[in-house]
Amino acid sequence: MVGHYTNPLDLLDGGFAGTSNLAFYTTNGTRDVENHDVPPDVEVEYELQAVRAGHDPQLE
Repeated sequence: MVGHYTNPLDLLDGGFAGTSNLAFYTTNGTRDVENHDVPPDVEVEYELQAVRAGHDPQLE
């Protein structure tokens, strides 16, 4: 996870630009928040026919 600093007055149209200026590290000096998945609690089979028919197997 990388934090960022934003300044809401950066752009003329009221938008803003963000720049990264923080990072989160473990006690041994490595990044551990990004670039790995969280394992699911329940694995759901993704069935293309069910999704095309309007069903959402994850919610059902």
